[in-house]
Amino acid sequence: MLPHPKGGWQVRRHAAAKAIRRVASYQEALEIAARMAANEQLSLLARYRPAGEPSA
Repeated sequence: MLPHPKGGWQVRRHAAAKAIRRVASYQEALEIAARMAANEQLSLLARYRPAGEPSA
């Protein structure tokens, strides 16, 4: 997940040139990315952390 240059958030696979989906909210992008990771049985989900968000 990364901020989209035109606003909102984009969800894309690692090193992909194009986003899979663009959404308005960070939370929605996080949910989509988590579902993608679960469907593909990935053990690692890398995400962008906006400034001010506490680390896990």
